[in-house]
Amino acid sequence: MFQYTIVTSVVKKRLARIYAEWEKVIFVLTAFLKWLVRAIRTHTHYLRNSMILRSSILLISALAVLLSVATAPRNHEVDESTSAVDCSEEAKPVSIVYVEIEPRSFGVNEPQSMYDKLTGEEINLIEVVIQHEVGGLSAEYKKLITELIYNRIISNEFPDSVREVLYQRNQFCGIESWYYPDYPVDEETKQIVKEVFSSPETSHQATYYYNPALSEYESLVWFEYSGDVMYEFEYEETSWGVTYTTRFFR
Repeated sequence: MFQYTIVTSVVKKRLARIYAEWEKVIFVLTAFLKWLVRAIRTHTHYLRNSMILRSSILLISALAVLLSVATAPRNHEVDESTSAVDCSEEAKPVSIVYVEIEPRSFGVNEPQSMYDKLTGEEINLIEVVIQHEVGGLSAEYKKLITELIYNRIISNEFPDSVREVLYQRNQFCGIESWYYPDYPVDEETKQIVKEVFSSPETSHQATYYYNPALSEYESLVWFEYSGDVMYEFEYEETSWGVTYTTRFFR
């Protein structure tokens, strides 16, 4: 069906071109015949030997040549038999293969989180401190204290290393006596430490905290009246029938 359509289109184009050239020939021939009729009527006795006869023969010969040229096939014509596209066969399915290409890093490494930079010993030390300080309380409370330790480590007001921050005097009292690497730490605490230290920022800026009900009078005065620290927020939690109120400062 597609082959027949293409051949028909080519034939129509060729016939249209022949008709256009024939139209020119017919126009010239009609004009000549009109002139010839007028000439015959006017100069009948001179027809055989006159210029009219010679001109008529010459013009008829020219028209014959023009007609042969118009109807002759051209070398640049496209052969219908070879130009037709056979679309009768069913198209074969094309299989597409997807190749996954890994992006090149071009030597640029992704920025490491704080957690990636810590040693195993430092991670264990943080986990044990959180477990010892607030191990029996909620995950939210654990996260607040873990973020506080994170803020201390990145602050210029505290020592540079994790160990120096946690062993700093009058901060996590008695850590020398109760810390050991095999201290039991639950999975929740480990996960909270990993999440906090893998994040680029914390939910608060506090670097100090205390519980008024469990602290000495000197600590209360220093936090509330010394002016050395600035109040951030307060967190309350009830555990075993006891309400713990923790105040955070920076």
